[in-house]
Formats: sequence, structure tokens, C-alpha cells
Amino acid sequence: MQDALETTNANSKNLLNKLIIIIVVKLGKKFNSSSIIYNFKTMKNLKTIYIVRHAKSDQNFFEKDFERPLNEQGYKDAQMMAKRLLEKNVKVDAFICSPAKRARSTAKIFAAAFGKIETQILFLDSLYHPPFEEFYKVIQALPDELNNIAIFSHNPGISYFVNSLAGNVKLDHMPTCGIFAIETNILFWKDFSRSNNSFLFFDSPQPI
Repeated sequence: MQDALETTNANSKNLLNKLIIIIVVKLGKKFNSSSIIYNFKTMKNLKTIYIVRHAKSDQNFFEKDFERPLNEQGYKDAQMMAKRLLEKNVKVDAFICSPAKRARSTAKIFAAAFGKIETQILFLDSLYHPPFEEFYKVIQALPDELNNIAIFSHNPGISYFVNSLAGNVKLDHMPTCGIFAIETNILFWKDFSRSNNSFLFFDSPQPI
């Protein structure tokens, strides 16, 4: 029993590094993957995805879009929505995010609510204004030990993505700091594009 607990703790500590390694490998970049070992005891045949659009940003910022910060309301909304997600008693194994400043700031607030720090967030360039197909590509490259993930990105791609996930559950657009949650009946993330998904909930700072 003690050995099993020690193994679980060690896997938890190394999970972010494994996440980076496996994504790099599966996205086609060179890396020595001989040390990657899956822990099938931590894998489940139901996985959960929380899709989050960044919070409100400063529309009076006229420099590079990538550097656009959150505005005051955006910080308030991110703190409120992170608290509301935490109050649902959900677990998040990994926070995966666009590196743009407004998305990064949103993810940091959510991660902090779950007891994580910025260095435990995985930032992927491909999530900065991605087409909806890129979300599938990123998710299908995830290590299977992750069962609950949160992804932070941008419109319009994030709206197209959520509207592809749960049958008749559609949004006109994904509002800032909105959260769209699904559960998917897969053991391996590589099977995500052909999975059966169940809509769990949608939440946002303002009614839509």
C-alpha cells in the first residue's frame, strides 16, 4: 500500500514534465521518449474537459494583440468564475493555455484557485487564436493519465470547438470567461475525435 502511494505521489510530481514530453512527441517534434511510462491505475474511461475563454480584455490597448491585458472587470470575472468552478467540487489535473497575456492571466487565476502556480500551467503557442481543429489536435496528444483538463483560449475558434462537442447543445458565441464542460467516454485521448460526449454544464459571468 505504501509503495502504491509513493508511486502515485512520484507520478503526480512528474506529470507536468510528462505532459510536455508527450505533447512534443505526438505533435511530431524530436524527443527521446524511451523513459515515458504510463500508469494505467490512474487512467479512467471517463474524462472531463473544461473549456474556458479568457476573461474581458482591455479594448483601449492598441499595441500587439498578444500582449493585450485583462481589464478590471476581466480580473473580477476570472476570480468569480474560478471560485464557482471550484465550488462544483471538480478536479483539474492540468491547465493548458494560450500564451497570450489575457489568456495567461485568466489561467493563472483559475490555477491559483485550485492550488496551482503559473509554472504548473502548460502554455501552447498553437492555442493562440487557433482554428477549432487545433483543439482536437492538442487534446488527442495528451497523456492518458490526465482525466480532467482545463483549456484556455480565444474566439472565434473556441466557439466553433464547443459547438462541435455535444450534439444539440450550441452557443451563439463563447462569452468571455465562459466555461463549457463535457464528459467524454474514452480511456485514451487519441480517441477523442470519435468519442461520445455528454454535456455537463455551461457557466458565464453574465447570462447569454
